[in-house]
Amino acid sequence: MAEYLIRLATQADNEALCSLCELPMPGSISLAFPRRPAFFDSNAIQVSHTALYVLEHGQSKQVEGMFSVGSRAVYVNGQPKELPYFSDLRLHPNARGGRALFELCDFAAQQDWMQNSFGQTVVFADNTTMLSLIQKLKQRGKRNKWFLYHEAGDLISWMISLRKKVNLKIPAGIELRKATIQDMPKLQLFWEKEASAIQFAPVYDFSKLGEPYYKGLEPSNYYLAFEKGELVACCGIWDQGNFRQTLVHSYAGALRYLRPFINLLSGFWGDIELPPAGKELAYLNVHTLAVTGRRPDLLLALIQAIRSDYSGSGYAYLLLGMDAFDPLQEAMKQIPNKRSIQGKHYLVSGQEQFQVPMKHPFYLEAARI
Repeated sequence: MAEYLIRLATQADNEALCSLCELPMPGSISLAFPRRPAFFDSNAIQVSHTALYVLEHGQSKQVEGMFSVGSRAVYVNGQPKELPYFSDLRLHPNARGGRALFELCDFAAQQDWMQNSFGQTVVFADNTTMLSLIQKLKQRGKRNKWFLYHEAGDLISWMISLRKKVNLKIPAGIELRKATIQDMPKLQLFWEKEASAIQFAPVYDFSKLGEPYYKGLEPSNYYLAFEKGELVACCGIWDQGNFRQTLVHSYAGALRYLRPFINLLSGFWGDIELPPAGKELAYLNVHTLAVTGRRPDLLLALIQAIRSDYSGSGYAYLLLGMDAFDPLQEAMKQIPNKRSIQGKHYLVSGQEQFQVPMKHPFYLEAARI
């Protein structure tokens, strides 16, 4: 008999879902990722079609786990395609090391979520538990029962410090400004042209700004770069703190004692500050990144414009994710006071001989991971 009931989540599960997200992740810097006040608001920006499940203990009736397998439209080989996105796997300590994960995988293997297609997921380098699970799923004898994870590129998430004010330096011949509502039709055409040429770039409809998938976004959140009157690059900024937070839970080892001294030294250079335990991090996500010809100078101009506007304003850093082999990575060499987080992009399929439709560069929206 199954120990857990796996069912679709409802609004009545909100408190349990939020509590699961507040369980800290282990590490030298232990982080938690609250989703207050409404978990479904944060889930709605990850996927445009929600499919959120909970694991309810059969006896206690307590929710002890969750996972999301909603879907969203991305470009695959130049064409829009609705793909499942696997995320938000959380298990309460009571459910770890028991049957919960086994029953979850068994349940997932019986679904038709991918319908002869494939899904996406991202696993960061410090998520050793999930990386270990992926290796176990590759073992002989399990291949026909579990989903298979196919590596589909390395992702680098950059945290760019906003601690100190910087002066804007605009390259010759480049005009930078924030978008207005009158710019949105032009931005739509530009995005469709550029994004359709990048594997897995999201399909966007800017006429829907403010709807759940674009919660909190408005035209002025987008930066535009023009050259000789033509739109040549764009990106947006997104403060998700009202519905999706990052909290420093604790520090391990020597960091507990060295943090004040590290902050003192890093302050001279404008590096990212290590906040006290219990403090929420305020940061901006960079999203909707499109650059003609993958020109690093244009990305650098956009980042510098954002840093000029927001450095010293209370935000700790910008968060920007890119394919490790994207030519735009060259721009990062010229940006000081940054840190990086490594991750793996996987395509999930039930087929052992699955052909990964990989092209470089690929694009994953870090703001929606």
